[in-house]
Amino acid sequence: MRIAHGASLGYTFSTLLKEKGFRVLVDLGRAPIPYQGLSLATRRSYLRQNTQIVDSVLRGVLESVAFIQNPSYKEVATRSLLKNLRLKSAQEGENGYQALQWLYSLDIRPNLKGIQNMHRLLVMTNSKVRGVKSEDVIDEAPVQRMEKTSFYRDLVAHAKR
Repeated sequence: MRIAHGASLGYTFSTLLKEKGFRVLVDLGRAPIPYQGLSLATRRSYLRQNTQIVDSVLRGVLESVAFIQNPSYKEVATRSLLKNLRLKSAQEGENGYQALQWLYSLDIRPNLKGIQNMHRLLVMTNSKVRGVKSEDVIDEAPVQRMEKTSFYRDLVAHAKR
C-alpha cells in the first residue's frame, strides 16, 4: 500500500521543497482553473457608509502591487520577503519575488468564475454557504470608482512601460 503525502504551500516555500526533490502535483497559480486570488471583503453596508475608507484601502493595495511589479524596487521587495517570511537565503527571496510577479496584477475586476469555484469548495465544509449566490457577494462600485481615477490610469500606464 502506498500513501501519498501532500500539502498546499505558497510559492516561496514550495520552491525550497522542489529543490530538495519533492514533486509538485499541481501548481494552482498556473493551472487553468479560475480563482479569485487577491481580494478584499467587507459588509455591503460598510461599503456604502465608508466609501472614502474603502477607496483608500483599495488605493493602498494597488500601490503595493505596483511597487512589487516595479523592477527598480526588486531589491527592497526581496529584502522584505526575506525578513518577514524569515527566509534563509537570497535564492529563497528571489524565488518568492518571481512568484509575486505573476501572482499579482493591477487588474482589480472581480473574477466571477473564480468566486464560483471558491463557493463550490466552501459548500463542502459549510452548508450555510449553499444559499449564497456568488453574484451577490460582488460589489463592483469601488472598482468602477477606482478605474475612473487618474491615479489608477497612471498606475496601469506606468506598469505597461
